[in-house]
Amino acid sequence: MASPGGNAMSSWRWTVVHLELGRHWTGGAQQVLLLAEGLQRKAVPTWLVCPKETPLARRAQRCGLPVLSLPWRDEMNPLSWLRLGQWLRHLNPPPLLHLHSRRGLVGACVLARALRIPLVVHWRTITPMPPLVLQVADAIIAISDAAAQRVRAQDGARWKVVVIRDAVDASLWTPFPDAQNLARQRWHLRDTDFVAAAVGRLIPDKGYDCAIDASAKLPPEERPILLLAGEGPQERALRRRAIELGVDEWVRWLGFQDEVRWVLWAADVFIHPSRKEGLSCAILEAMAAGLPVIAASVGGVPEVVQHGITGWLVPSDDPAALAEALRLLRGDEPLRHRLSENAQRFVREHHNPDQLVTATLSVYERLASALTAP
Repeated sequence: MASPGGNAMSSWRWTVVHLELGRHWTGGAQQVLLLAEGLQRKAVPTWLVCPKETPLARRAQRCGLPVLSLPWRDEMNPLSWLRLGQWLRHLNPPPLLHLHSRRGLVGACVLARALRIPLVVHWRTITPMPPLVLQVADAIIAISDAAAQRVRAQDGARWKVVVIRDAVDASLWTPFPDAQNLARQRWHLRDTDFVAAAVGRLIPDKGYDCAIDASAKLPPEERPILLLAGEGPQERALRRRAIELGVDEWVRWLGFQDEVRWVLWAADVFIHPSRKEGLSCAILEAMAAGLPVIAASVGGVPEVVQHGITGWLVPSDDPAALAEALRLLRGDEPLRHRLSENAQRFVREHHNPDQLVTATLSVYERLASALTAP
């Protein structure tokens, strides 16, 4: 089968339909957009299906990607699935459905089986995969070795699983010469401030309560200013915790930021105290921005944050260890510089968008060969 590069659209067997039912601008949503753009550049017929009025839908439309937006109030909305099924029946070339999150797993499996179309499932978590998905999915893409190992341990899954790591366009995150000064002006920070950035949904799994506790364990003169970019259901509890521990004046609650790189460029270090993580796009972006990363050693994180080489690992749920790592990096500028250089080189070499697109196309092509074999 001909490769779908260059002007090979006429030889490409399917229309790749990316299905993402999340409503927030997450790392997974960023990867969907990055992959869809890359496929479109290679002349692969590509569509994105997502709920109406989501950040992903708006960004995809601005990038010129074809988008089908449906009124998904919840993932089991039967009318939206019916409309999607009717639309898929009329696609030419016929559809390959690529589901990118746990939302919509059951609906995607039912639809793929009913229409007899191939289904690829992107698995971003360190959790077991539902048996129905194992039966119906033709291929499973795990974002890390840790995520793949969890799925491969299940019956009937080993041969379907391939690891394709998330990507980051380093050129968009590399700071220009005066970036830190301009970024600090945005957040009213001084040149002498030691600043730690954290980016993500404010939910318990992300461990931001641990970051606040770590700040409280440091004396005031050693506390970093924490730029916390994100929103979510835990925000009120986190604000209350910071006040109770007397560290609220060291935390800047930035809310959702459309341009996260300005948050990263203002910082000296990046912290990611997550309790559960398949990988982490936020970590990759921080590394591309040249920040030394302090991260909890969970899931697939140690596959990118190599302790003492591309970053610094601490145990999960250990505020004392996080506080000690912050103290260490604050006092050791050569170490910060070395981690920064290694991290930038690592993401350029191992997590670039071309690798993501090429590896995913290989999955599609192997699937085409298997499904057309006599």
